Amino acid sequence: MGTELINVDFRAAEEADARAIRRIVQQARLAPFNLDWRRFQIAEVDGNVVGVGQIRSHPDGVRELASIAVVPAWQNQGVATRIITTLLGTQEGPLFLMCESSLEGFYEPFGFRQIDVDRQPRRLRRFVRLGNIFLNLREKIGADPIRIIIMRRGEEDIHV
Repeated sequence: MGTELINVDFRAAEEADARAIRRIVQQARLAPFNLDWRRFQIAEVDGNVVGVGQIRSHPDGVRELASIAVVPAWQNQGVATRIITTLLGTQEGPLFLMCESSLEGFYEPFGFRQIDVDRQPRRLRRFVRLGNIFLNLREKIGADPIRIIIMRRGEEDIHV
């Protein structure tokens, strides 16, 4: 996870990045909710934003690693890993994330583990249930099966 990326700069987002953040999140087909540029870390190449990620705080106090997205030309080159590492370096205590089950192995080296339903924050659990209902409907019309899971990092004895 310590890959040094040549020509990629990593920094906190600025207001001028808001449009690029929204575009990259939508391109990645992630939920475009709560995209406040002030919470984002940016990966940039020659003045172009190529990756984004944020720590989102929910009204109930739950914090979530979210909106991790990299433009296709820069995927599989360590950009997401560096964004996540930077974001995690600023956090203490439990942190959650929602992702497709196929990405579980990607997030495990960062300390995230899938958690049982009874240990999931209610707000995230509701979102995942609704998302999975939609995904099940997509599957019935021939789309590839996808399942969303919730993972947690840190303080395993906390109930939210």
